[in-house]
Amino acid sequence: MFRSLVLLFTVLLLLCVHSFCTASSSSSLYLPAYDVLPTTTEASFSLFPVSTALVLGSEVPVYWSFTGGNATWEANVYLIDVTAWASAAKLNTQPLTAQTGQFVWTVTAPTRRFNISHTFQLYIVDTLTRAWTYGSKFTLTTNINLEFLSPVANAVFAPNSRVALQWTGGLSQWVLQVYLINKNGNDVQAVVNQDPITNIAQTIVWTLPAHLNCSDSYLFYVQNVPTSTWTYGPEWTIQC
Repeated sequence: MFRSLVLLFTVLLLLCVHSFCTASSSSSLYLPAYDVLPTTTEASFSLFPVSTALVLGSEVPVYWSFTGGNATWEANVYLIDVTAWASAAKLNTQPLTAQTGQFVWTVTAPTRRFNISHTFQLYIVDTLTRAWTYGSKFTLTTNINLEFLSPVANAVFAPNSRVALQWTGGLSQWVLQVYLINKNGNDVQAVVNQDPITNIAQTIVWTLPAHLNCSDSYLFYVQNVPTSTWTYGPEWTIQC
């Protein structure tokens, strides 16, 4: 009887240990505990710091060093929302070679529960979760300045002429509104685009109104919708 109880206890203990190990291994494949690094000396990553404030839409090189392991090891890079302590996005579409040591990231906002006031950091882990590390903390910002390239300063246009407006900056997903401003009266003379446009083309060809006064100075104004960034172009005039 005693030996049977001992045998039963041993079987239950083995089942418990096996269950614990399986659950622990499964969860670690997705995100190890925060700021807890693996104790294995088989290999290790070290992420180099990025800027403390990254601009959405910009390209940021991510560098790391990798020691140990071998040439077959592959890795993934994740964006971590530190404030919410959650994995916000996987940055690479295909596994990276761990020994490569670099990856260019086009900074984009996470599609789920993104809060721009949160703090973020990068996290790199090999695909079998044998080595991982966390990078320096940073914030995300949309402060990308818009700037007119044309028309140029002091340009002179004939009434009803076709004018090419071109600008740079901002994010491709921004929706923009463009206006014609009378510098002398400091008021809006016309809405250039009746329907909001995306910031992909960054150019508009527009016919100037016939009623513009040749004694006044004019300029164009562009803003994103809702308004968080805007800019004025240089002054130009109408030929008398």
